[in-house]
Amino acid sequence: MSNYTHTLKYTHKDCCSYIEKERNYSALHNIMKTKELTKQVRDKVVEKYEAGLGYKKISRALNISLSTIKSIIRKWKEYGTTANLPRGGRPPKLKSRTRRK
Repeated sequence: MSNYTHTLKYTHKDCCSYIEKERNYSALHNIMKTKELTKQVRDKVVEKYEAGLGYKKISRALNISLSTIKSIIRKWKEYGTTANLPRGGRPPKLKSRTRRK
């Protein structure tokens, strides 16, 4: 057996604050990961963009991530709407005609 002594560089306070930050980040990350913005919020993003505000200012004003702001505006420019578009997914095994039979 080797005699290995390890000196701690961090105090208990440092560790607790780090753990608390990690908890808050992971809790926020889990919430935001599945949260979908309402149509009103997306419309507000587009209004601010049309008023001449930049992505960063909109992001700070509405407390939404910069990448989300970019995605909303990109979708608005491409499709002309802020509504949720249908998502792709696995096609049904049976066509509607076969299902009716």
